[in-house]
Amino acid sequence: MAGLRSACSSQFTTKSQRRFRPGLALENLEDRLVMSVSPQVTLLSATTHDSQSLSVAYQVSNVAEFSITAYRSPNATYDGMNDPRDVVVDTAGIDAGVYPSSDTLALSTPLSVDPSRPYVWVVASPTGSGGPPPPIVRLRSGSSP
Repeated sequence: MAGLRSACSSQFTTKSQRRFRPGLALENLEDRLVMSVSPQVTLLSATTHDSQSLSVAYQVSNVAEFSITAYRSPNATYDGMNDPRDVVVDTAGIDAGVYPSSDTLALSTPLSVDPSRPYVWVVASPTGSGGPPPPIVRLRSGSSP
């Protein structure tokens, strides 16, 4: 048994004979911010005071330009504008660099009362995003002049 132990121990090196192996070293990196690459437009409000214009307030992130589209709809619940009775009232492009938080848009079609389409959906979407996001703001034409 003693010979077995000495044979086993002879295969191992002593502490003084071990090669130096550096341990895992961690480096501190400077503070970095990771930017989100997905464009975001949040529509905060949309109002009309004269049915000829639309005042919108919004927040943007990673967006230079976006569009605002107003729809007339018979639906009280947003359905992605999939109902064939939904009608586009107007679409306008907004340059977020010039108007960073709000803008007033002249409508080409006035928002008059339409009993067959009593709801007005206002949708904001980044230019080239492939489709409008769910809207944040809904105006009911009966409450607008």
